[in-house]
Amino acid sequence: MRDGYSAIAEAYSHERPGRRRDYPAEWEREQAWLKRFFESLPRGGRVLDLGCGNGEPLLIELIAQGFRVTGVDFSPAQVTRARQCCPDATVIERDMGDVDFDLASFDGVISYDAIWHLPRQEHASIFARMRRWLTDGAPALLTLGADAGVNENTSGLFTELLGAPTFYDAWPIDVSLELLRTAGFTVVDHHCHPGPTDGHLIVLARAMDALA
Repeated sequence: MRDGYSAIAEAYSHERPGRRRDYPAEWEREQAWLKRFFESLPRGGRVLDLGCGNGEPLLIELIAQGFRVTGVDFSPAQVTRARQCCPDATVIERDMGDVDFDLASFDGVISYDAIWHLPRQEHASIFARMRRWLTDGAPALLTLGADAGVNENTSGLFTELLGAPTFYDAWPIDVSLELLRTAGFTVVDHHCHPGPTDGHLIVLARAMDALA
């Protein structure tokens, strides 16, 4: 996965912004959820972008909105591009599966099209760590897969992205939402845009008070 995202760094830099032109309905839906996330954050808040890629468009937009931003990505080539296009952000080269931060380091977290690259058995752990990194009441905007057909005998989907090998994995929607609740989040809203065999799940959640 790390090598694949580095190999397609140039192609990916053109593909992601092109969604606005090629998939206008998807782009508008994404912008509506981002607006809700931004409005849930304190002015000038500290925001973590987990799986930030090359920084386009989310790191750029977070900085434009006046937030203090930290991005994490495991691809050296993507991190280099993110640091170049977002010099005001702190960009860390690290696998989201083992990165860690101090308690209550952030006022919000966003992870867009990234968590599904981890085996689903690791999703509960990353949700729990995200909760520890957030202040009470902080929003989280996450996208996940929505595979209704997983069972103990399946091991994710091995496919390709722009010609590079890649991996996706997901729980059914109800399992992902329950894992978030167990980790200490309240699910504010969610929506699944269906695909031919699975779906693209977007979740807006909020960190529950530690004493609740």
